Amino acid sequence: MSKTVSFTAMKDGTREEYALLARLKKLFLALTADRVLDECAARMR
Repeated sequence: MSKTVSFTAMKDGTREEYALLARLKKLFLALTADRVLDECAARMR
């Protein structure tokens, strides 16, 4: 499966492309706290 989507308008996305975006969003959200804490730690240095 491709790691990119080919649509530029939401109405043109395929089921597979939306499934990819859903997986990527889930991963992004799962790592948000780590990114925030890393940024805070970097600013404290």
